[in-house]
Amino acid sequence: SGPDSWPQQYEHCGGMQQSPINIDTKSVSYDPDMGAFDFSQFDVSSNSHVFNITNNGHSGKFISHSNEMYCKGGGLPGEFKTAEFHFHWGSDDSRGSEHGIDMKNYPLEMHIVHYNTKYGTLTNAKSQPDGLAVLGVMFEISETDNPNFEPITSALHNIRREGEREAITNLHISNLLPKNPEMFYRYKGSLTTPPCFESVTWTIFAVPQKISSKQV
Repeated sequence: SGPDSWPQQYEHCGGMQQSPINIDTKSVSYDPDMGAFDFSQFDVSSNSHVFNITNNGHSGKFISHSNEMYCKGGGLPGEFKTAEFHFHWGSDDSRGSEHGIDMKNYPLEMHIVHYNTKYGTLTNAKSQPDGLAVLGVMFEISETDNPNFEPITSALHNIRREGEREAITNLHISNLLPKNPEMFYRYKGSLTTPPCFESVTWTIFAVPQKISSKQV
């Protein structure tokens, strides 16, 4: 019932542009035409943006209910609206990220999911070739806590059971992004779970953020 069986159940899962991937930095090429990202409202605290975090059984999914955060530029095919963000982590600090860079996996990977505004909703955009844009941020272990992560860890402690929900405060999304967002890898891929639509423009930031082992 794992990923190996998905192509038999979902036709798109057997496609040629499936995610996640390992990024081989020796085989990437520089594209000077990508330009800079334009992040709108990413630096506004969650006192203005209401984020609800829900335990969906395997992760914490953060949904913006004010939903006025946008991303464009950076070579993206349009303007994209932030829908939600979530994390992937593993059983220990040696793995957890979905993507790899030069065969190295990280203990934590954050995905900020956006949909193309021309499709109106996340549901409508999911199946369109230019429908989604996901920003991927890697985290590596440091000896000290990351204070920007504290609102998230505090909320996660309060939703230990599947289906539980918590409002989150004092969170600035911009503080979870690298200081040099112009350094990133780009590829055309898919949703990482069924139905595996190949509708995602992936951005994987090259410079990982820091987080302590305790916070993971």
